[in-house]
Order: sequence, then C-alpha cells, then structure tokens
Amino acid sequence: MRTLLTLLLLAVATPAAAKAPKVTLMTFNLPAFPADVGKKKNKDKRVKRFVKRLKALDHKPDVVALQEVWDDSDKREIRQKLKDIYPHAHLDTSAGKHGLLLNSGLMLLSRWPLSDTRLRHYKANKGLEKKAAKKGVLGARISPPGGKPFWVFATHLQAQSKDRHNRTKLKQLGEARDAIRAATAGMTRGTVFLVGDFNLSVEKNNATLQAAYALFPGVVDTYDAARTEATGSTWAGLDDPGKRQRIDHIWVLNGAVSGASWIVRTFDKDVSDHLAYWGEFDGGSFR
Repeated sequence: MRTLLTLLLLAVATPAAAKAPKVTLMTFNLPAFPADVGKKKNKDKRVKRFVKRLKALDHKPDVVALQEVWDDSDKREIRQKLKDIYPHAHLDTSAGKHGLLLNSGLMLLSRWPLSDTRLRHYKANKGLEKKAAKKGVLGARISPPGGKPFWVFATHLQAQSKDRHNRTKLKQLGEARDAIRAATAGMTRGTVFLVGDFNLSVEKNNATLQAAYALFPGVVDTYDAARTEATGSTWAGLDDPGKRQRIDHIWVLNGAVSGASWIVRTFDKDVSDHLAYWGEFDGGSFR
C-alpha cells in the first residue's frame, strides 16, 4: 500500500515530459545579385516580397536556408527584418574572390539557438563560378527547447549539367561530406540535414544524382511527390512537364526520420525563378 501511494505521489509531482517539437525546414533559392542582371532583375522588390510573404504565413518554418543571396546588403536586410521571428542566424559575409566578387550567397535563419557554426568554400569550381563566386556549404547545430539538437547544412552546387559540371558537383559534395564529418566527429547523436540547391535532378542528370547519394551512405531523400504543390519542379518550367526539374533537396544524412518534404507555392515567379522547398519532421524521431 505504501509503495502504491508513493508511486501515485510521484506521478502527481513529476510533470509529463515535454513533447519534442515538430521541426519545419524551408530551403529557397532567392537570387539577389549586387547588380540587377537578366532574370535576376528587380532584386530589391523581390527581397521585400519575400520578407512580406514569409511574415504573413500562418505556419512559418522554424529554420530557413537561403541560397543566391549574393548581395551582403540583402543578407543584412533579410536578417534585420526577420529578426523578431528568427533571432538566430549564420550568414556568409566573407569577401568575394579577389576581395571584389561574390561569396557563397548562403544564409541560415533559425527560431532556435545556433552553435558550432561552420562554413567551407569549395575548392572545386568550373567556368564563371570559378572566377566570380565562392560556392560552399554553411551549417550549424540547432537546439530547440525541449527537443533534440540537430544539424542543418545548406549548400549551392555548380550550375549547368555538362559532364564537367556534373563531375564538379560530385567533388563539391565530397568536400561537403568532409566538412560535415569534421563538424560532427565524435557525436553519436544528432540528426544531420543537408539542404539547398544541388543543381541535380532525376530529369536532367539522374546518373550524377545517384552517384551523389552514394557519397553519403544511409542518406534519405525526404521528397514526397504526393504532397507537392507543383508538378515535381522547383526550377524551369514549373508546371511544364517537358521542362520540370526538382533541383532543390532536403536530405537526411544519418538515417530515416519521421516526416517528409515537398514543393510549395508560397513564393512564385515574382520573387524567384525557383519555388520553395518545405519539410516537416517529428523532432521526437531524431537521433
């Protein structure tokens, strides 16, 4: 009887364990060049539209990974205007090549604290990107209150799909893998996401995509075609089946988790030539 009473008292006195939060990630290519060129024109208006629409969402992502924010003034504007939602951020504001041109254009925004932030610029590059930009991988460890810490790494790989470009993408992913392994060395816990614009798709360069998977044993591509809001394309053509490509990705690198990712129409052609890519995951299923 005394044992039963003790157990009852403990049950009353001990609060229920907090449920791990659902984790929502969004990756989005938002072209913002220092000079308005070609399809990338009107960047100031597009950046403002992006901020306004993100703020207006009823359900906002917890973590946002952006690519092609080449103009550091736009990085700072996005950071400042969204600081009330995302108090934590990691931006590449390094000098461009030769101190003049473009850095990686990567930035990470988070509701939750970041630690152990990382940035590596790729040695492998081809063509104009070799001369003008510093493609790379940027990441951080994220700690949600009441949940398990996890890692998000964002990247933007070599453009175009000729053989030499595809070989460069695989070299870049090899560099990303090494950077991620260095960041997470000795850690037995912590789910690792790799997200961003990979310039790899089933439609355009599937053999290279399969080789990319092989670089990360245990990788899970979280895409759920049934939930997508466009016909499988994040770039070029959008709803045109003859042109569609899903070149943006959310991968889990170290085992399956509960959840999925899909394409959303939150931001359309007046913001970017990409659609946003959205993932929702059960934080309780993380490592």
